[in-house]
Amino acid sequence: MPDGLSQWQPVRPTYLQDMRNAAIQSSFSIEATPSTMKYNGGSGVGFNASVPITTLTYNRVYQMRIITKNFHPIHLHVYPMQIIGVWNTQTSTVTPGDCGNYKQGEFYDNIMASQICVVRFRTIDFGGKVIIHCHLLRHEDQGAMAWINVTGGPTIPTTPVSTSTPCTTYQ
Repeated sequence: MPDGLSQWQPVRPTYLQDMRNAAIQSSFSIEATPSTMKYNGGSGVGFNASVPITTLTYNRVYQMRIITKNFHPIHLHVYPMQIIGVWNTQTSTVTPGDCGNYKQGEFYDNIMASQICVVRFRTIDFGGKVIIHCHLLRHEDQGAMAWINVTGGPTIPTTPVSTSTPCTTYQ
């Protein structure tokens, strides 16, 4: 007789829905060094506010291989990343399962593992500029950050800075 718990499935918001069996729009790799972000194994670029590292489409699922050699945790703003598995460099395929301490099927916003983690994320809720960077402040300040342009969808609202309201100083 079922216990009522083993069949329970949580209702998740769109950005946290399981993507392990989802069709992906495309796949790419990201790697950080102390001063660059490398897209698909390229030579790497320091931060350039006028040029995105790539352009993605709103409301699609993307697969990303995260390479975090030499202690460079990758942080993606806005979109939670779901662990799919580990990239097998010999066969260029994904081996489903945990990636180090990151559990398959779980969502994270920072990834750093000794293996190449394969994650998926859905470009949902917001379009426009999305930041991706090494989560070490010194490295992102040296240029280990980039932005992804997500076309379509609503952009993140901005609030204009008020010039008429003085700041409050706490003592």
